[in-house]
Parts: sequence; C-alpha cells; structure tokens
Amino acid sequence: MEIKPLNSFVSGGKMIFVHGTNLNSIQKPEMEVYSYTEPNIPINRTTCTVLSATQMECPSPSVNHYFLTHSSRSKRSVRKPAAIKMKEPKLNLKIGFVMDNVQSVRDLEKHFPNLRSQLLYVEDPKFFKFPNEIKLYKGDTLVIEGENLNSASDEADVVVTIGTKPST
Repeated sequence: MEIKPLNSFVSGGKMIFVHGTNLNSIQKPEMEVYSYTEPNIPINRTTCTVLSATQMECPSPSVNHYFLTHSSRSKRSVRKPAAIKMKEPKLNLKIGFVMDNVQSVRDLEKHFPNLRSQLLYVEDPKFFKFPNEIKLYKGDTLVIEGENLNSASDEADVVVTIGTKPST
C-alpha cells in the first residue's frame, strides 16, 4: 500500500491517492485522520472514490477547528524574540481508513509499520488580489502572489480562470 501526497491544507479537500490491492471490492471507503493524543477518536473523515482495483482517491478531511485550537496552544507555549519570525504552524495527524469491516486499515501504524501514514497539515494559502482587482495580461508570465502557496501544493494544483473559462 502507498499513500501520497502526505500533505494538505487545514480546510482539506486536497486529493490523496491510495495505491493498494482489491480496492474495488470496498463498498464505501472512507479516510479518517486522528491525533496522537486521542488515537481512537477520529477528528474528521471523508468519502473516497475507487478508481480501479489498485487505486482510489480521497479528499483530505478538513481539520480547521482542531488545527486552530492546537496551533494557538503551541504559539502561546513557545516564547521567541520578536525579531525571529515563527515558522507556519504545522500539524501531523495519523491516517486511517474505514473499509467495510477491515480493522487493520484503521490503525496503519500498528498493522503496516513501514507505510508512511501521517498527513502533514499546514495553514490554508492566502492569495493576494491584483491591484484594482484586475490584471492586464500581455502574454508575459502571470505571477500569483500570496502566503503559504507552496506549503502543501504545487503548480499543478492551481487553476487559473479568465472570466469563467480555465486558461490553457
């Protein structure tokens, strides 16, 4: 079994691909995320889509409320000089799956110790608006500015639309 990518934004929805065997025999697969402090209580879950016998895709579960609660705690406990910019808050959560009644995929760390099964959550990206909310485009490279743009995504994850039509 393989799970990738292993990062997401706190609002979730990033497509996580699971490679394995006999995935097409699962009736309603779901992905769950768990904290290490409460490993038996899922924080959130999403429904996966089986693509073939060997692959399924799962949107990452959102963890907004959990992330805000835990990142604000860690910020308070860490005292740094004002001149040092804190790195963005991050949160590692355990991944588990609900696949009919197969218990081994709920606790991947226990039953598949060599499998990378932690999802790193980072803050959602913030996109800066163009000046006057318009960008005059003359065929040069379009630059999109913001914060946390590369933390859990790459160029392929971004869709640019002109009006209502995706650009090519």
